[in-house]
Amino acid sequence: SSRVLWTLAVTQLQKLITDAMERFKAAKGEECTDVAMCHNNLALLFFNEKKFEKALPLFEKAVASYTRILGDQHKTVALILFNYGVCMQKAGGRKKEAREIIEKAKRLAKGH
Repeated sequence: SSRVLWTLAVTQLQKLITDAMERFKAAKGEECTDVAMCHNNLALLFFNEKKFEKALPLFEKAVASYTRILGDQHKTVALILFNYGVCMQKAGGRKKEAREIIEKAKRLAKGH
């Protein structure tokens, strides 16, 4: 069925991103935009699969890395921070914190 094929594709994509991340870490170290991008891409993959609890720590890592590398005012940080907040809302439980993160992301995106 198409669901089985989709599940296989997602599993393969997860493996490819994880393998790429390990290669980037070996070549460039943990603190590089390529590793941060892999954390973000894995988070998005889990988010799209509604596996919010798996996505959250990956979004956290991506936000933290991009913030250290690019600075806390960068548009990329704002975008990932927004996705992190939305994921937190979907996961439930931390609604107030999620709203605050989303609002912060919107301010950053506007340059404030």
